Amino acid sequence: MTGMDVISGVAEQGFRGYVQVIADELGVRPEGVSHGSRPLASAYLALRERLPGFARRDVAVVWDARHGWAVGVETSSGEDLIMLAYLGENLLPEPSEVVVFVKTLLAGQRSGQLKPPIVRSCDPGDRLASYVQRG
Repeated sequence: MTGMDVISGVAEQGFRGYVQVIADELGVRPEGVSHGSRPLASAYLALRERLPGFARRDVAVVWDARHGWAVGVETSSGEDLIMLAYLGENLLPEPSEVVVFVKTLLAGQRSGQLKPPIVRSCDPGDRLASYVQRG
């Protein structure tokens, strides 16, 4: 448990705002953004761009309460994403850090790590409170 497995109330509103800030900075259209809090907190951002070497696959930036932010590509069979990189152990990094991580990968450079990190637990309330109005 990271403290973010299930979120509600102000933390949930703040989480929606936090995800929206990242989506806006990445230029993700509203229909390409989804987030939820049950059964586990998660987010999904569908990018219009393609990754070098994966020109035929849709790219997604995802977040979950166990591994934080990651980038993956869709499969043609509708199965789980093929995860290509994880940002790191900080569960709720600054939006600008997520954006740099994603844009670096889109530029064909290495970023993040290949294996899922062991993220640090956190109390989402204070961290997400400043994003409530944006959600």
